[in-house]
Formats: sequence, structure tokens, C-alpha cells
Amino acid sequence: MPQEFADPAHIRYGSDGPFAPPRPSPATTNTWTGYDAWPEGGLRAINRGDAENLFPRSAA
Repeated sequence: MPQEFADPAHIRYGSDGPFAPPRPSPATTNTWTGYDAWPEGGLRAINRGDAENLFPRSAA
């Protein structure tokens, strides 16, 4: 998985939506969420937190 070669703070989830076909998106999302070796808070950071740090004005 990515944290084996990258600092977890540098990993972000991104999709090609709305340009990608809708079928691959759930498969990709299920791969990320189904992986149980993320560090504490890691999945939230990848899905949103790391991007909020990079783009603080978009944080809600």
C-alpha cells in the first residue's frame, strides 16, 4: 500500500469524477476503505484531512 513508500501525510484520495465512468469508483473506494492497516485516523486524513491541510480555504 502507499504508506510503504510515501509519508502518510502525502497520500490523498482523488477520483476522476465526474469524467470517469461511475462503475470503477465504488471499486476503488471499497479498496481504500476495506484496507485495515491504515494508521489511526489515516483513512480520514487520506480522504479529506491531508487535502484540507494543503488547501485550508476549502476546509469545512
